Amino acid sequence: AKQHDGWLDVLEKESLVSMTVPVSEKGTLRYQRSIGFATIENGIPQKADAGTRFRAGPVSGLYTAVLMMQRVESATITLDSPLAEFFPDVPNALGITYRDLLAHRSGLGNYLQVANPPDGYTRVRTRAELLTLIGKAGVRFAPRERVEYSDSNYLLLGFVLEKVQDRSYDDILLRQIVGK
Repeated sequence: AKQHDGWLDVLEKESLVSMTVPVSEKGTLRYQRSIGFATIENGIPQKADAGTRFRAGPVSGLYTAVLMMQRVESATITLDSPLAEFFPDVPNALGITYRDLLAHRSGLGNYLQVANPPDGYTRVRTRAELLTLIGKAGVRFAPRERVEYSDSNYLLLGFVLEKVQDRSYDDILLRQIVGK
């Protein structure tokens, strides 16, 4: 517990993250601590607790990759199909494959860099708005030229999953991973 507390103390002091860490052993909760905040009300951070629900953040990329590979296994899609199959208006869509998106080799700019906070993370955006932001983020290099992380890649993969399965990403995730 002291080791966990030391690590979490540093994260909390630097305000690097908001999270709850539970540690269990054979079904028995041995340690639990929440750090950071759950919401901001009138400019005042409200402390997180064990009941706080957090956004999935980067871990959703793992789920998206698994969901894509499930589609590949079922022969619903192939990794070398062009993004233009569903999203022809995205820059370089004919040259970008799903494999490129998975490997961060698409060359697409990161839509979050043009999202213009303060509402960038607090307002739900439509698919059309997000595709517009991806277009505004532009192209940083030709597909497969190099590897560069971009949130646009996995956002587009999520959109592809929704198109292929005619369901929301949330529903796909629930049916194919969380609910199993």
